[in-house]
Amino acid sequence: VKDLIVSVKLVGYAAVLAFPLLVFLAASVFSRRTGIIAAFFSVTAVNFAHVYFLGEFPQVLAMDLLLLFLYFYFKARYVAAGICLGLASLSHVFIGPFSFLLAAVLLIFDLRRKNVAALKAVLPSFLILLLWLPRYIVIAANALSGKWHNTANYGLSPGLIGFSTAAEYIGRLNPALVVLSLVGFLVMARQIFSSTRISVPPVPQLAMIFLFVTTALFTVYHYTPFQLKMLDLLTLPLVVFSAFAVDRAISSFRWDVKYAYALLAVFVGFSFVFGPVGLVGKYYAVERFGMPAEVKDAAAFLNAYDHNMPRILVVDEYRFLGKSELMVSQLSGKIPMDAVISDLEYYPPPYRERLSDRADMLEILKSGNISGRSQDLAALFRKNGVAYVFSAECLVGSVIFENSKVKVCRV
Repeated sequence: VKDLIVSVKLVGYAAVLAFPLLVFLAASVFSRRTGIIAAFFSVTAVNFAHVYFLGEFPQVLAMDLLLLFLYFYFKARYVAAGICLGLASLSHVFIGPFSFLLAAVLLIFDLRRKNVAALKAVLPSFLILLLWLPRYIVIAANALSGKWHNTANYGLSPGLIGFSTAAEYIGRLNPALVVLSLVGFLVMARQIFSSTRISVPPVPQLAMIFLFVTTALFTVYHYTPFQLKMLDLLTLPLVVFSAFAVDRAISSFRWDVKYAYALLAVFVGFSFVFGPVGLVGKYYAVERFGMPAEVKDAAAFLNAYDHNMPRILVVDEYRFLGKSELMVSQLSGKIPMDAVISDLEYYPPPYRERLSDRADMLEILKSGNISGRSQDLAALFRKNGVAYVFSAECLVGSVIFENSKVKVCRV
């Protein structure tokens, strides 16, 4: 299990590191300078950093594959584009279908240009999609029937977000980039639609405009089971349009290079202040006021005490931070019983069984009758490989670490 987890993390880190490069490739079709600036802005986009900090590697991988699809499609390498599109459908349950929607729009406009070669992207993408098509059918059926986890927890009713939520989303995206992207969007739209000679917009511009408009609309008119996935996807056209705006602004100052570089420095400064600096401040606040230092000390102790990776159970989570079992497991180098970060998938039966076992464990531990049900509890621990329990009181097993807030018990 440890080797598998390390392998997944390595793939995830590679996907994260590849993201700026792939942003550069997709945005460089407008100009090399736009690509370079977009790659830089992708590092300052707060929302992408949220995805990284939460370890949502499948989503990062799907966004990488979407960028690769766009790059190959823009370069008319349609077979490679189709393969990347199909792989995106295997990587994420939301970004995959949305990528197919984007591809369908681009294909329709290419066929209007009589660019039949674009059909080469269809077969490889469809063949790869077939691997996951049964799963998508199951998810769709469960969503419509109300059995899907997202449907049960968030409902099916869309609605407009409020002003406070909009302000929060702007903060997550980076306010400086939001302003720049709106400028870039308007400049590009004016260049395309002000010309009477263009009956169909060029493919790269069309793709970015479609991405920007649809993700922005579904972010503002929020379909609750999507959670924040449309907001995450909005990051892609956001950084490209921001870079496009800065590139055009620099071009307009060609008569004096000093002004151009001064303008770029201002954009860089603002994006950093609203981006990484603000993000560090937020996570410093979480680090300082979220999980108590005593809990972090206990997790650090267990990490040094046992280098293996058994499961842990965290009791009394209300005393710590939300999703504390997952956070404690990361600090202690162990596997949590409940690894849910966000509810995105229809969970497979083995995982749902483990969550049910976890609920049974907590019910026994909090029942006040542990001795009468000790055999049931021990059986659940053995079945799920639980070796340690974090709790305010050692309800079972022997104490190996304790402080004023938490005890670590070996079971």
